[in-house]
Amino acid sequence: MADVTQLIFFTLVILTCYVYSDDPHPIIDVCKQKTPCLCEYSNGDFVDLQSLSNDNDTEPRFKDIPSEIFGGAKYSWNPCHEFHEGECTNVTMCEIIAGAPTPKYVPIGSLKNAKFDHNEVNGDLQLQYGITGEENRTAYLILFCDEKQEGQFIVTGEEPAGSGKYYFELHSKHVCRSTASPTITNPSNGLSAGSVIGIIIASLIGVYLLGGMAYQKINGATGKEIIPNYSFWAAVGSSIKTGVVYVFTCGRSEYQEIDEKQRINQHPQI
Repeated sequence: MADVTQLIFFTLVILTCYVYSDDPHPIIDVCKQKTPCLCEYSNGDFVDLQSLSNDNDTEPRFKDIPSEIFGGAKYSWNPCHEFHEGECTNVTMCEIIAGAPTPKYVPIGSLKNAKFDHNEVNGDLQLQYGITGEENRTAYLILFCDEKQEGQFIVTGEEPAGSGKYYFELHSKHVCRSTASPTITNPSNGLSAGSVIGIIIASLIGVYLLGGMAYQKINGATGKEIIPNYSFWAAVGSSIKTGVVYVFTCGRSEYQEIDEKQRINQHPQI
């Protein structure tokens, strides 16, 4: 039992020190996806791209935009609604490769695979699209807040060539955090994985407590002893309290008192 409580105590100390350390990779305020073109930050702010999107299925908002670095290909993108262009059907992003007698149209993003996340290098908010099939393709669209821009779609293109990875930027005032009520046109369905795990954990805790209390009651336990493994949880609570006091006082208060009590017990006055 002592080993378990000590382990919990030292784990608490290590986690606290990590949180207050000068971490070169600070914790990112994640914008949690609500729909394929809307995400929400922890404080309730939103990023909503609905105003940038054409709401018909024939014309993308940004059409045939050439790469600023690589030539030979153009790209079309519509943030919140799928569109059709050439052989690109029901897509949110399409690559158009010039050719004779007709250009080649390559789907590189679908709305159902849209995902808000954060760039691994600098933590910038980005939208990620994917196409799966014979050739897997992934498009990365980094989102930059620019109050002076309605919407500037900047194309880098496929890099390196043949990799199936495409890179873009969006500079827009609609990427800036907003407290206005968003327009939710395609709300996500069902529970997230985190919610499911939380429900499972809560259910297991409930079964543990109710089943344990019933078992203890049958065996004649009364009062606090009816709580399953009461002595263990009491020791855990005491260790957590001791750990918190130690961290926030740098070990100067309660531990000095403990040391003094130990000294008195080892050398009692006669």
